[in-house]
Order: sequence, then C-alpha cells, then structure tokens
Amino acid sequence: MDAHQKIETRWSWLHRRSLGTQLAGLLAFVVLVLALSLTSLLTSMMQGQIERDKGAALASLGRSIATALGKNFRDRVQQVEQLVESPEVWEDGLSSPKVTQALSRVKRSRPFPSWVGVADARGIVVAATDNVLVGRDVHERPWFPAGLQGRYVGDVHEAKLLSSLLPASATGEPLRFIDVAAPLKIAGKTAGVLALHADVQGVSAVAEAFIPKNAEARRIEVYILTRTGQVIFGADRSAQVDVAELARQLEALTPASPGEQARPATVARWGDGRRYLTTSWSLDTYAPELALGWQVLVRQPAEVAFEPAIAATKHALAVGLGCGLVAVAFGLLLGRQLTQPLKEMARAAHEVEQGVAGTFIPRAELNRELSQLSSALQAMTARLGGLVDQRTAQLNTANRELQVLGELQSAMLDAELVGIVRIEVATRVAIWTNRAVARMYGYSLEELQRKPARMLYADDETYERVGAESRAAFADGHDYLTKAKMRRKDGSTIWIQLQGTLLKEHPGESLWMMTDVTAQHAYQEQVEHIAFHDALTGLPNRLLLADRVDQAVIAAKRTSQLCAIAFVDLDGFKSVNDVHGHDAGDQLLKEVAHRAVSVVRAGDTVARLGGDEFVLVLGGLDDIAQCDAILSRLLGKLETPVDLDGGITATVSGSIGVALCPEHGSKPATLLAAADAAMYAAKKGGKGCVRYAAPPSPFDPA
Repeated sequence: MDAHQKIETRWSWLHRRSLGTQLAGLLAFVVLVLALSLTSLLTSMMQGQIERDKGAALASLGRSIATALGKNFRDRVQQVEQLVESPEVWEDGLSSPKVTQALSRVKRSRPFPSWVGVADARGIVVAATDNVLVGRDVHERPWFPAGLQGRYVGDVHEAKLLSSLLPASATGEPLRFIDVAAPLKIAGKTAGVLALHADVQGVSAVAEAFIPKNAEARRIEVYILTRTGQVIFGADRSAQVDVAELARQLEALTPASPGEQARPATVARWGDGRRYLTTSWSLDTYAPELALGWQVLVRQPAEVAFEPAIAATKHALAVGLGCGLVAVAFGLLLGRQLTQPLKEMARAAHEVEQGVAGTFIPRAELNRELSQLSSALQAMTARLGGLVDQRTAQLNTANRELQVLGELQSAMLDAELVGIVRIEVATRVAIWTNRAVARMYGYSLEELQRKPARMLYADDETYERVGAESRAAFADGHDYLTKAKMRRKDGSTIWIQLQGTLLKEHPGESLWMMTDVTAQHAYQEQVEHIAFHDALTGLPNRLLLADRVDQAVIAAKRTSQLCAIAFVDLDGFKSVNDVHGHDAGDQLLKEVAHRAVSVVRAGDTVARLGGDEFVLVLGGLDDIAQCDAILSRLLGKLETPVDLDGGITATVSGSIGVALCPEHGSKPATLLAAADAAMYAAKKGGKGCVRYAAPPSPFDPA
C-alpha cells in the first residue's frame, strides 16, 4: 500500500459523512481557529503592552532610587573630601576644637552619619563625634589602611567597635555601616585618616521616599543588593539573592545590537521559583567612581502584572468556544449551496486574524441558517473588538495616571522651598527656573528666562569664583556645593547655598538647586562675633588675640619686618571703680577702647584681656620709631580726662610694656610673656610710660 492509499484510508470515515456534517465540522474548525487566533493576538498585544507600561513604571521607580542613592553617596564622599582639603580646620592639630566642631557639623548635616572621626598616622582615634572611640586603635579596620592610600568607600558591614557604644537601631537589627574615608594631608604629608560611618538606615530612608503608598496593594517590592547579593533593603532582608543567575535572566534588559531599544523590564524567575516582572538598575551607572557594585531591583508578581490579560484571555476563549458551538449547530443544516458564502466568511475571518482595519464578517441572506451563522460570527468579532476597546480604555486610564504622576513631579520641581535653575554651561544663561527662584530674588518668571546668571550675584568676584570652581568640579565628574552672597532685584543682599550638577541627559546644561540661608548666615556671624569679642568693649578677646598674634609673627617672618606686642595696664582705674562704681568703670573702659582704636593703624589689633588690661598687636613696622610714635599717641590719649555720666571727670594713665619680634623672640607665647614683664617694669618705673622688654638670655627659648 503506497502513501497515497494510506492517506485515503485514514480519511475514509470523513468521506462517508454527509456534506452537511462535513461543512459543519469544517465550519466549527474555522470558527475555533478564528477564536483562538484572535484570542492569541489579543493576549499577545495586551501582555506586550502591559509589560511595556508596567515595566516602564517599575523602571522609573528603580532608576529614581538608584539616582538618589548615587547622589547621596557622592554627597557624603564630597563632604569628607571637602573637609580634608580645608587647611584652616587642621592648622591647630588633629584634635583641636576646630576639628571637633567640624566633625560635629558633618554629622549634623546628614540624617544618618552615626560616627565621624579622625585617626592619626598610627591608627589611634584622636577626635570623633561625641568622643566615641577616642584613644582606641583602629589600624586593623579596613577603612584605615585603605584611607591612608586614597579615597575609600566600603561595602555594608556590621558594626564592630561601635556596636556597644552607639544606641541600638529602632528596628532591633544589628547596626550596619557604610564606611567613607580619605587621607588627611598636612604640609604634603599624610597625617591621618578622616572617616565617616553612615548607618544603612539612610539607604532605607532614601528608598522609602520614592516607593508609592499603594505599592503593597499592588505587590510591588524594591530590593537593594550589595555586590555579594546581601539584601540591605527589601521585604526579606535576611535573604541571599543569587545575583549571577538573576543577572543572566535580566540580560533581556540590555539591547542585543546598537540600534535596538532596551526593554524597561522583563519576566524573570527568582529564587522562590516564582516569575516576576523585574527591572534592574546598577548604582555604578550613576556613581561609577564609587564602584560599589550595588543593584536596585524592582519586581511585581507576573500573575498580578498580567492579571487583566489573563482575565481577558479566559473571557475571549469562552466567547470563542460558545461561537464554535453555535457554528456546529447551524452547520448541520447547510448544504452545497452555502460553499461560496462560507468561503467569503472564511476570507473575512482570516483578515480579522491578520488585524486588517475595517474588516467585518459579511452577512449572508441566502437562508435563515446562514444568516444566523454570519450574525453569530459578527457578534463574536464585535465582542472581541469590545474587549480590545476595553483594554484600550484601561491603557488610556493608566496613561492618565502617568500624566498625573508627571504633573506631581513637575509640582515638586516647582516647590516654594528650593529654587531650581537649568543653566547653559558655556554662556551661564538661565534656560528654565521655578517659581521659588523668582520669589527668592524678587523677579517674575519672565524676567529670569534666558537671562545671564550674573544678574543674581552681588559682585563680579563671587560670580567669577563660582564659575571657576564649578567648572573644575564638573570637569572632575563631581557635583559643586558652595555658599555665595547674592543680590535681589531691589538691591538687597541675601546668602544662598548653591548646589550644581551636570545633566547627563542634556549635554552642555547644568541643574542648580538654591536654598536661602541668609538667616543661618547672620546667626553664624553673630555667634562667631560673641565667641571672639569682648562683650563690654566689642574688642577682640583672648581667643581672637591669640590668632592675631600668630598671624603677625608669621607675617614678620615672611616680610622681614618688625611686629610689636604691647601690654597696656591703666593706672588709676581702680580708684575710679571704687569711688564712682562699676557703671562708671565700664563707661571709662569703653572710652579707653575707643581711644586706643583711634591711634592704631587699619591692620593693627587692639584686644581686651579683662579688667583694665589691653593688648596692642602692631605689625608691618619698618623700625622701632614707628612703634614709639603710635604708643606715644596712645599715652597722650589715655592721659586726657574722660567726662562720665553724672558730671564725673576721670583721669587715668597707662603703663605699657613692649616686646618686639624677632628681637625679643619669635614665638607668640614668648613675646606675650616678655611684653607682660615689661609692663610691670613700666609700673615700677613710675607709671604712665613705655618700657621695652629686656634682651632675652642666650639660654632662654626663642
């Protein structure tokens, strides 16, 4: 038996059936294929559209979190680098009050740095916030040897030395830190390491700020993984994720060729065996210089993501099967005369399957049965079209929600608390500003558009400084942060904190955030003035005097000129205080301070030590004659009677002791002691006169 005979034998049962049965079977087959094809096409279209739409939303969430984390880490590294590059902080040593104050400011400036400290070159902590670990040996901690070599950003680790010294976390979990360290160089030599330990809770805070409120209801989960797969943020933080296996499945997110567009998300099978719509963002994309190797993963169960498509598929299948049964019932009554109408309907069904626009099933009027069949097929096509329209409406609703989200983001950019400006880097012209900037400077939005940034600065010097420093920072791949004196439209000045960053998506443009810190600046100046000035006379106090003497000695060494330290003690002041009271004494001291300031030069210093003792710092002297002239004028001013309240006239004089640099020494302490001794010699010598210090003994320290 040949092959042709075998085929005929196999289909012989069909040959024995009537034409009606054959047509009914054929019609049922065509209807079912049509229903399945349309259902498959609808399901494929819906799943593809859902994967793109929901994947884009998940990708946007992951990208936002990764971008924010990258910026957060860069800011912390920049804080450490800026502090180690501030020589004025370290000029008095690694454990000076300036260092302690600077470390405290760093800790207060961020919500989650738990510890900031300085270790000397031996690895001994010499200064730290709240004095935690001071005196402890940390040379074996990974951040110390790495920090001696250069900038160091460590991965997440549990607290060791700090676990018993810091408060426990609010969640009861062990304290975990991220270490940032940098070498501290003084005079070109590595003097130690500045380190910042940031609590991992800061990572959670950044992530939670972006997660929508309905994420739990939509079963959207965010995971942040370290290089080793350790979960530091997510629903199950104790889990270990197989990063290599997950990365292999997520290769679909990377374009296969340069011209192919990357997909925002893909369906991947996780370690629990379930399938999730997943997107992945590497933190190294936004902070490549840190090389942390962290991943931000956002997932949603596939059955939740594709729930509309699954429901529509079941519905479409039910409709198709129902239509198939109707076709079989009516097909049994058809005859040979129905062949041509059936061919036309089959052709139309094929066009529907192919998605040809405007295609419909033709209505057959040859007989009632054929008319009913064509009507049933038309109803099925309409029903499937209705399902497509329903899904289209759902997609439009989703698009409107995305539009609302975009408007919300735009409103956030237009917040009243922070000014935001897009600047063209080359010309420094404002491309776009929000209303907060206009309010801050007193302009309208129209007055700021396409205008040079120079109009916002108080002077050319500040404008040029910010331009030069920001260009250098951008060239090195860093953001720029500074505080600058600016000018409002009405001419008044304000202090603004400026933070700029280059826009990678818009080459040649930068984004600047502006915060009004005028009140904080004024308060800081007031505090500094109180700390370094005498409350009664307004003159520099002992703290500021010590700095002025240091600067005068350094200048004298550099210029080979003289500087003089003059101790002044009032003669006769005690009797005024005893006879006329402390109020009269205070008034007399204010007048003496005023007269002393009036006889010195602009660059000289008059300080009050307390009581009736004053100190003059005279720098840049060409010879002793200049010093004599100034002190002679001072004696004359002091001896002039002072009219006090209540008709009181007081007369005092001054005994002045003088020490010269370098004649009487080159160290501030030596000069102050010599001037003090000379002042007592002037008192013993008759008061109201000037005495220079005796030449130092060869055995005395200079």
